[in-house]
Amino acid sequence: GAFVRANCCDTCGDPNSNVPENSLPPSDETVDLYLLGGQSECTGGASAETLEADSENYPELQDEIDGVWFAGFKAPSTKDRFFLTPMKAGEARSGEKFGPEVSFGERMQAITGKRIIVVKYCEGGSNVHTQWNPDTTENNWSKEDDNGYASFLYDSVDFSSKAYLFKNMVYTMRMTEETLIAGGVDYRWAGIVWVQGQADRDEGNPVWKTFGENTARVWNGLINEIGASVPIIDTGGGFNNQLTSGKKYATQLVEGCMAHNVQPGAGAVDDTISTCIPSATDTCFGAEGLFVNFDILNFYGYDPLFPEEYKPEDATNKVFRWYKDLEGGNNHSEDEGMILKGRMLANAFVKEFLSDEYDLPSEYGDVDIAIKFPHLKCEGNTFATANNMCWHDYRDAEISGSGCPYQPQDDDAICVDDDDALVKAAVSSGYNNISSCGDVSASCGNNNKTGRFV
Repeated sequence: GAFVRANCCDTCGDPNSNVPENSLPPSDETVDLYLLGGQSECTGGASAETLEADSENYPELQDEIDGVWFAGFKAPSTKDRFFLTPMKAGEARSGEKFGPEVSFGERMQAITGKRIIVVKYCEGGSNVHTQWNPDTTENNWSKEDDNGYASFLYDSVDFSSKAYLFKNMVYTMRMTEETLIAGGVDYRWAGIVWVQGQADRDEGNPVWKTFGENTARVWNGLINEIGASVPIIDTGGGFNNQLTSGKKYATQLVEGCMAHNVQPGAGAVDDTISTCIPSATDTCFGAEGLFVNFDILNFYGYDPLFPEEYKPEDATNKVFRWYKDLEGGNNHSEDEGMILKGRMLANAFVKEFLSDEYDLPSEYGDVDIAIKFPHLKCEGNTFATANNMCWHDYRDAEISGSGCPYQPQDDDAICVDDDDALVKAAVSSGYNNISSCGDVSASCGNNNKTGRFV
């Protein structure tokens, strides 16, 4: 390739010529790294050109964003096209498209005041049961021989195949770390953002259990590569009750018990009568058993291509760019929908994991789609109705009522207090204020790190 281009072709350009030159954060403070992974909504198809034309409503997201950087690959993604530069919508993807990284990074920086790097590797239509699975042959490598460097994985990663997604992600993480180290920039892994689900909607029996276990396996693999438990914020279940149940289950299985699923209450589906579940390619307008939350649309506005015949009588005239092409069957997020999603993920991360350090400003929370329109769980074994838009929990009652880590009940087991074991476990995790099992009743009610540990 390189020899032919250099000696046999005057018009063949350098395949890496359009990769931006690295531009790192200053080295005077530690930067926070957030790993972003998943499928098509993570990849993102939102138009940077449309965002740029709306500087009046989104001035903070124009051009390079202060205090925020992007680490990933310039499209078309190959292992040699890595770059790390200040965050700018559309810089990485062909066609100047972007995903949730732009508004997520900007919002995290605005709240914490810290320098942020979003490390992104996503692949459209990808699943967790095989393609992101760290245990497959394609995603495995010799851990004994591994020296921890990206160069060790260089010959075995494959950006042209979905079979290598987990390994490609690890390679991305190492490239980021090594680039920062070479530039003298200190860093810490602050969290994982996961945007995935629809590609696993038909896998397993029951789907929720298989999906939950497979998702947790990916998360645990990423945590193992990072070397410590970090918080995970997750979305992507949509209107699918099985996927939502599986995502909730995954948060019960993840190592460290620091995972939270966030989803807006955009509507609901009654699986007992539904004939269609909305997806990235099908809106299911008019389908039996589908209930749309028009309060959300009246609050933010209707997509320019939303069918007039499905609007309620009191529909607002406000317009909001939700989707790429509602008429053409491309229901992925357009710029305003994607900005809303990234901000939702950041707000939820702060509320769930950083509330001891930061308050979520009311001007953020008051317009957050998941705070203002929460995705509520149906009571008991009921399903959604037009007047009660909720998600049905398919988890067994025992699992649903359990916390994290979930431990299957053994009827023959004898439960006894073991003060010594609890104290040792607490100390090893950095908690020195737990002395006996008697502290459990007091600590479990605390919405802090000690309570979550107990």
